[in-house]
Order: sequence, then structure tokens, then C-alpha cells
Amino acid sequence: MELFSPPESRWVKLSRKKMVQAKELWKQELTAQKIPFEDYMLE
Repeated sequence: MELFSPPESRWVKLSRKKMVQAKELWKQELTAQKIPFEDYMLE
């Protein structure tokens, strides 16, 4: 539950999209370096 969340702006929406892209790139980088990880570790 988020009691003090800021209003939804275009920047909030943009950052949510970019977070998904950044997480996928992070997974690719870890896989390329053969570093074991689980999805819960990236949250």
C-alpha cells in the first residue's frame, strides 16, 4: 500500500516503461557473464 505516492506524470509513466527495459538488459548482461541469478534477486 502506497500512502504517499506522487501524482502520475508523464515522467512516472516513462520511468515504468524504462524499468522493464533496464531489467531485461540487466538479465542479458548477467547471463552473458555467466553469473547465476534468480528473478527475485533483481527486484
